[in-house]
Amino acid sequence: MKQRHVDSFAPEMAAVVAGVHPLLKEAGFRKSRHLFNRDAAEPGLVHLLEFQMGQVWGAHGRFAINYGFDAAEVRALRGWPDRRFVKAYEGAGWTRVAGGSGERWFDLMRPADELVEQVTESLRDEVFPLLDGLQTRRHATAPRVVSKLRVPPAAVAVMLHHLGDVDEARRVFVEGHSGATGDPERAATVREHARKIFGADLPDLGP
Repeated sequence: MKQRHVDSFAPEMAAVVAGVHPLLKEAGFRKSRHLFNRDAAEPGLVHLLEFQMGQVWGAHGRFAINYGFDAAEVRALRGWPDRRFVKAYEGAGWTRVAGGSGERWFDLMRPADELVEQVTESLRDEVFPLLDGLQTRRHATAPRVVSKLRVPPAAVAVMLHHLGDVDEARRVFVEGHSGATGDPERAATVREHARKIFGADLPDLGP
């Protein structure tokens, strides 16, 4: 059987997105094709949700749900411009909807109404509870969220610094980048981030 090109699944993907759009709109998300963003309670924080179609062998004809958050100061730290819509993988922290012992990939060969039901369940059981509870930078820098959404140390540090918690920001930054000086390219990025966040190099990072 001839394999379908990934783009040939676009109608199926569009049907699923259309099916869950009312739920996401009701929850406050705005839409751009397969991408949804909404503002958190604290200014500068944005919730991210994205339907990603599989592009590689094993994920072809399937899709995943990526979700997370972004923060204005993290984008500034990375030198990225502000955007009306931010993709999940560009966020300050993100993950994929879980399934079994890992990530869940939904099969686009299944009926659309069945997929809409499955996606709705995942949104209500996993995505909404986490994002609804992530409304401030204090929430975003909590250990549980940092671990779940894989928030990098520099992103945690710049958010803490934004809150005025400079000592904790420094601790998180230094502990999160221990050993970074062994890789010249990574060390240069770490030092650049340190200067942007703290206004100076951190001697704690080593020579």
